Amino acid sequence: EAWGFMQLGARQYSNRTKPFPHRWAVMFLIAVGFWNFLGAGVFGFLINLPIVSYFEIGTALTANHAHGSMMGVYGMLALAFAVFALRYLIPENKWPEKGVKFSFWALNIGLIWMVFISLLPLGVAQLYHSVGQGYYEARSLAYIQSDANLIMDWLRLPGDVIFLAGILPLIKLAWLGITSYFAPKNKETVLELPEPPLYEMVDDSRIAEFAGAKAADELPEQTSPYRSDRRG
Repeated sequence: EAWGFMQLGARQYSNRTKPFPHRWAVMFLIAVGFWNFLGAGVFGFLINLPIVSYFEIGTALTANHAHGSMMGVYGMLALAFAVFALRYLIPENKWPEKGVKFSFWALNIGLIWMVFISLLPLGVAQLYHSVGQGYYEARSLAYIQSDANLIMDWLRLPGDVIFLAGILPLIKLAWLGITSYFAPKNKETVLELPEPPLYEMVDDSRIAEFAGAKAADELPEQTSPYRSDRRG
């Protein structure tokens, strides 16, 4: 649905010099759909099956689901609303299009890295150890600090760095929104962009012509295909 809205906006603004203004707000909504399916859906069902839940509560699989659903769904949804609202506050000439684009891709790539490179492999290995050796042993400090687990922990670092880098443009965006809100309202924002009409206006004389017609013979020639038949 978000992708369809994006295409609709792109078509409406195709004949204009300015692009669809809410592109990245809708992109964050698309990310919500992606993470809602993966983080909340797939990873959520993965840990909520009773036989799995018995062995994995409190392991890395729980953190894997939490990252994908909390940040992936609710975090991206909050950012979509924020970007949408700030687009109305920040003047057109100050809107950081490239910064928002970088933030979107950095946050999603960083989150994907955390999930698939670190948390998911850690959780699967920990679940396997819990089933084979026992739940207590899988949560013991000796197992968590084993060499293999430490390597997977450190493999998460690039994803964390990419994710944190994606937050920096959002801080700048929030600051621009605050300063623009208290600045004089004399600069063009998205509110001043012309909107495509939802309905086509009809000339008043045309409306009166149809409203005042009392019979089919009084209607204009092109609107009465049976006019000649009745006269004949």
